[in-house]
Amino acid sequence: MSLTRVQTKYLLLIYELHLKGYVRSCDLAKIMEVTTPCVHRVLEQLMEKQVVIKKKYSKVFLTEKGNTAALEYYPSYLALRNFFEKNIGLSYDEALKSALSLISELSHDTIRQICEGITNKNVVTGTAAG
Repeated sequence: MSLTRVQTKYLLLIYELHLKGYVRSCDLAKIMEVTTPCVHRVLEQLMEKQVVIKKKYSKVFLTEKGNTAALEYYPSYLALRNFFEKNIGLSYDEALKSALSLISELSHDTIRQICEGITNKNVVTGTAAG
């Protein structure tokens, strides 16, 4: 399935918020720092691709297809978010936004290489391999 960069960001954010509870459009707007109409436009696109379900004035839910698509990206997102939070010292919100931005902008191969690098103890701690 082909998603735009923006759609990928929203899909991952919906997945992340779903793990913590329910997802509302206003929550997405607040985190993404956009207006609610902007969120609704993206949600409509995601509904057309059958990855989310949202009825008027209702919560947002991932479909099975959406859940599968999110899981394709989620391990990399999580590695990046944790790295930004624990190693760089970003707040959870800033780490979340930074990880979403990277994943939505870079290729799968580039993200995979970055994640391999940051999970390598020598790279994370800054020590030289001996």
